[in-house]
Amino acid sequence: MNIALLIGAIWLLSLVSMPAVRTVAARLEIGSLPAPRKMNRKFMPVLGGVGIVFAVCAGLLAGNLLGWIRTDIWTFQPYFWLGLGVIVLTGLLDDIHGLNSFQKILGEALAAFLLVFGGCEIEALLAPGGAIIHLGILGVPFTVLWIVFIINAVNLLDGLDGLAGGVAFICLLGFAFFA
Repeated sequence: MNIALLIGAIWLLSLVSMPAVRTVAARLEIGSLPAPRKMNRKFMPVLGGVGIVFAVCAGLLAGNLLGWIRTDIWTFQPYFWLGLGVIVLTGLLDDIHGLNSFQKILGEALAAFLLVFGGCEIEALLAPGGAIIHLGILGVPFTVLWIVFIINAVNLLDGLDGLAGGVAFICLLGFAFFA
């Protein structure tokens, strides 16, 4: 029950923080201008990822202080937090300066390697019919490519306000159900 309250609090925090982040982005003129391949017809402020990361970290801190989640969450998986920092920095640099595709992939791959270095690795796949495919030495490159693929899949959905967040939330509900 506490975890459900925590997830709800993080969701509310993200709803509250988004208008503030949008206002800051508009004032600093950090956004997307109209272009032939874009959906927006006027200036569109960006930096939505900052609001989400703020909400998640603030919610985790609150859950930590209330004793709802483990007390060592900040030190238990340091490579996760380093990877998150790399992704946030890559996203900020892309939103502010505009990175080329190679620079974005490099930042995403660095974050993925940090996760793998911290012990997050896909070691096997469950095939249809229940067969298990062990990846062996291919586990590390498969994991890195999978993480980069998922990051880019969500990034491609980020063309309309709320679309990426909505799809990610639906995926979260699916994973929560199966977990």
